[in-house]
Amino acid sequence: MDFTIKRTNMERFAIVLLIVGAFLLLLSVIRGTYMIVAFAKGIPLHTFSDIRINVLNVFFDFLIPFIGGVLLIVAGLTVLKFRREETEHEITRKVRQSFNEKKDNLLMNLMSEDEKRILSMVKNGNGILQSELVVKSGYSKVKMHRILKKLENMDVIKRSRFGITNKIFLNDKA
Repeated sequence: MDFTIKRTNMERFAIVLLIVGAFLLLLSVIRGTYMIVAFAKGIPLHTFSDIRINVLNVFFDFLIPFIGGVLLIVAGLTVLKFRREETEHEITRKVRQSFNEKKDNLLMNLMSEDEKRILSMVKNGNGILQSELVVKSGYSKVKMHRILKKLENMDVIKRSRFGITNKIFLNDKA
């Protein structure tokens, strides 16, 4: 069974989001450092327009790229987490399906021809009466009881009372 997972478009998109987000964060840190150094050196702020321009520089050169980078990284990580959970569910489903197939094959190898015949009769309908199975198969009531008891012990079928007979169903777990 092959469990290799190929990269999907969703994963590629998440990686692009992470890269762009990291680039924006790096850019904002560089610009922020540059502004802090400039302020530390004492850039003269004489007029109101100088203050406004410097505030706009801080806003556009540092805050917007920083916030955008953080948002893109969070979005990329969320998409990757969603894809990972989806992949885990897919792998779990494949493992269960493989297990059930192997279990069914093993059970079929352990069953006698009589048991396989009765099981095929039960599979064909939405439940069947035990008395009908006796008539259709031609087996005695005792032999039918033993076959059904063995199938029930194998957890392949389940029986429920239906008047003076039993109704036989495939087990949901099987």
